[in-house]
Amino acid sequence: NNMSAFTSALLRAHAAPFRGLAARNLSLASQPSTTLLRCTPVLATSKHGKGSTSEEVRLKAQSEMQEYWERNMKLKRPWSPHLTIYSPPLCMRTSFLHRATGIAMAVVWTGVGAAGFLYTGNFEPMLEYVNAFQFGPSILYGAKCVLAYPLVYHYMNGMRHLAWDYAIGFDMKTVNMTGTTVLILSVLVTLALASIKS
Repeated sequence: NNMSAFTSALLRAHAAPFRGLAARNLSLASQPSTTLLRCTPVLATSKHGKGSTSEEVRLKAQSEMQEYWERNMKLKRPWSPHLTIYSPPLCMRTSFLHRATGIAMAVVWTGVGAAGFLYTGNFEPMLEYVNAFQFGPSILYGAKCVLAYPLVYHYMNGMRHLAWDYAIGFDMKTVNMTGTTVLILSVLVTLALASIKS
């Protein structure tokens, strides 16, 4: 009995702060709707009285949320940020491309290299197998560009990230300048590497 009484007292003591927090939130939600953001209509359900059942609150919240989205659809309001109207900044584009090239190198290069080695047991027979198809020079040049670009871009943009690790080049003017430089140089270096005859 003493243990159960102690446990009950301990639980009541720990629950007290939460009851106070709930009471403050309820009083805040019970204020006039002018103090609440209209974009969260579910809060408006609390002002209809403390005696509302959970089912009434749920139905009211569902109704107001449905009205909210129907009004947005009627006014043709876009999601934000919407892909058709939102233009990612250059820093975001280069960051996304950095991750994409990293994934390409990790997955594609590893997969193709391992598959080629396991298929023939040696790298030179794999090259002979590809040459047997007698692809045109334009196709081979394009394939070289596709294989070289992820490495070139990821390496060059990685130098930007290395500079950022030392807090160099964080101002937006420098970020945009280095981003544009990396995009241009990576294409030029890729084209130069792909032109090398094997």
